[in-house]
Amino acid sequence: MISLSAVIQEQYSIGYRLACDVYQKCIMLMLFERLPVILVSFRKPEYNIGKKEGESLMGLHAFQRQGAPSSDEMEVRTLYQQVLDGWNQHNADAFAAPFAEDGEVIGFDGSQMTGRVDITATLGQIFADHVTAPYVSKVRSVRLLSPDVAILRAIVGMVPPGQVDLNPALNAHQTVVAARRDGIWRIELLQTTPAQFHGRPDLVQQMTEELRQVFS
Repeated sequence: MISLSAVIQEQYSIGYRLACDVYQKCIMLMLFERLPVILVSFRKPEYNIGKKEGESLMGLHAFQRQGAPSSDEMEVRTLYQQVLDGWNQHNADAFAAPFAEDGEVIGFDGSQMTGRVDITATLGQIFADHVTAPYVSKVRSVRLLSPDVAILRAIVGMVPPGQVDLNPALNAHQTVVAARRDGIWRIELLQTTPAQFHGRPDLVQQMTEELRQVFS
């Protein structure tokens, strides 16, 4: 006759084996779910630097990396510098050259130019009729939104003709949106926004001093 203790021991043994089996399956499932991250971590140890629990590998995409500027970032910076050089040299063709065929400019006063032909014609008239102040600029950031789209942010000031210092009333933010088409980077949009900082003269002074560091 089977004793009660033997029955309890047998049931306990069966329950223990089932629990172990479930536990092992859960562990295997977790490992398979994490396998891509684990494999990449073994192959690329640097991927673990600064990683947080559950952080997506998309956060490590090439266009979000830190460090020295990439060749794409440098190309966008070069396009922007060509625009500034065109303005400072009173050369409408040089100003418009970095833009896409249908690129746009939104000026300090809100005026809009659409297309390289319009940009060239409008600026040509401005340079012919006015003595324009040269730009002093500082690029604050270049960010690749995708492998073929970038945004550049800069601050600019102007030294009026006949003067030797910046006029804070002309300080502005400039934003450039650039895109690569058929392997060539072009400016799609240049927008200039007055940096008035209404009621915050300390910010006006801060930007002016930051630009003076470039100017000097």
